[in-house]
Amino acid sequence: MQQLTEQQILALAPNASAAANGKKISDKGGFVRLEHSADDTYYWGECTGSGKSNYTTSIDFIDPDAPMIRCSCPSRQFPCKPGLALMYEPYFRMSTLRMPMVMALATREMTSPETVWSGQQDAISVRDAGWIQVFCDNNQEIMDMVIQGYKLAEHPDVLIPVNVCYDGFYSSHLTEGVDVPDQKEVDEFLPAPSFAHCVLDPEKPFALDPLTPGPLLMKYRKSHLDAMEKALDVIEEIDKEFGDKFGRYYGGAISEYRTEDAEVILITIAGMTGTGMDAVDIAREKGIKAGLIKLRFVRPFPAKRIAQALQGKKAFAVVDRSVCFGWSQGPMHMEVKAAIVDVDEKYAHFSAIGGLGGADISLQNMLDTITQLDAQKNESGEKTTKWFMNE
Repeated sequence: MQQLTEQQILALAPNASAAANGKKISDKGGFVRLEHSADDTYYWGECTGSGKSNYTTSIDFIDPDAPMIRCSCPSRQFPCKPGLALMYEPYFRMSTLRMPMVMALATREMTSPETVWSGQQDAISVRDAGWIQVFCDNNQEIMDMVIQGYKLAEHPDVLIPVNVCYDGFYSSHLTEGVDVPDQKEVDEFLPAPSFAHCVLDPEKPFALDPLTPGPLLMKYRKSHLDAMEKALDVIEEIDKEFGDKFGRYYGGAISEYRTEDAEVILITIAGMTGTGMDAVDIAREKGIKAGLIKLRFVRPFPAKRIAQALQGKKAFAVVDRSVCFGWSQGPMHMEVKAAIVDVDEKYAHFSAIGGLGGADISLQNMLDTITQLDAQKNESGEKTTKWFMNE
């Protein structure tokens, strides 16, 4: 099946309004019929619109680099919102059909202004599309999580596709040595696939993805969310099993660095983590009791582990490489706040945003954040968002 990233789709959009309306059609199940050719080069859909009759839209992938989009709607935009929505559909369909696959995602900033550089806005924007998302901070972890990803996706209690996310350019286009496991060892670690719920077999015919009434759809969604919760335990089990076999442990859904006696905590995601750890070491030399939590999995979100790791601390800052439009802060700061909403402890905390469009998150940025945390650690409450940029 053809796959387009959200960034590729938005690059084809004639304007932001068409992109937003197309996503709305896809998210709200506006397509009443979807078909594709046997060779996956042609997709066709029928969706509801403002007219009396449904609109038909199609995408031709004969040339994957230049898809041809047609639609019967009256819009003069090209491609129009039904065409954009049709491209969103496969990504959601993979997760909601519970297809156990693994897809690597080199994260990028979203336009506009025009940018092709590193960021995490694309992956973070689709974190509620039903996929498991893990963020890696070096190439060894990327490789290891692809291997672990298959075991996680294919686990009978999970059966959810996995995105292995990593920083575009910094991790995707630079060179770093990795320890490549022996194929025999990987085969021993990964059991043979045993799922059958989404495999077409003429000996065992069944209806795959028929038009589904609301009450039954509710059961599917609850089952999906239940599996996400179960995945949190499976993630920990797989991390230990992988470490026992290959000698590399990653901590499960989160990892912690020098947090045992820490008073102030940096929470990082993906490639900025190494810089954050260096900043913690320097701060420790200056007498500041700093530590770091690396947020590895965004979906499912490890709320309980985050709350437990923050127990006894005085202040934290969450460094995001994306923004939460409408909240003037980073999305992972919002998620962490939700994780501690029922905790009795009071913290000083703030969101820090940097690295958008490939901008550097420097060691000084991290040190300044730790210094601010240390200065405000006895003043509980949320502080103003900190932006890593020159005035």
